[in-house]
Amino acid sequence: MKKILITGGAGFIGSHLCDELITKGYDVTVYDNLLPQVHGQTARQKIRF
Repeated sequence: MKKILITGGAGFIGSHLCDELITKGYDVTVYDNLLPQVHGQTARQKIRF
């Protein structure tokens, strides 16, 4: 069994990747800091379209 480390595994892409790898038989370890997103609404408000 291959072992896989996924950084950012609690996010959207990482969590889906974990699910897929687990169904394929990999031993998955997830590393994530679980802090709120760095780019919140304040950063988005600064962008002018």
